[in-house]
Amino acid sequence: MRRVAYDRLSEWKDSPRRKPLIVEGVRQCGKTYLIREFGRDSYGDVAYFNFEDDRSLSSHFDSDLDPHRIVSELSLLRGKPIIPGETLVSFDEIQFCGRALTSLKCFCENAPEHHAVAPDPSWA
Repeated sequence: MRRVAYDRLSEWKDSPRRKPLIVEGVRQCGKTYLIREFGRDSYGDVAYFNFEDDRSLSSHFDSDLDPHRIVSELSLLRGKPIIPGETLVSFDEIQFCGRALTSLKCFCENAPEHHAVAPDPSWA
């Protein structure tokens, strides 16, 4: 099972038509673990943001949903640049910030060079 999911993530990463990804699965099945492991193996860096653990993250999505501004602010927050194509941006517990979930559409339309992923929040 792990290999199938991992291979699908690899296909997503390499796709020229890649869009932000929401990884589906039942609660507590290892979605976050899979994303983090894939990020460590397939990218130079993983920018991991958890909206449940850090409620202040939501403030970065308040003014507008410009992905370039968001990435810039998140880079400052983590103290390392988020590099398109080299950094996997992982938004965990995204259901705690509806505007962050909505921002994935903006990433798709205005910043497809960034690889953004989130575990499925639909169970919440």
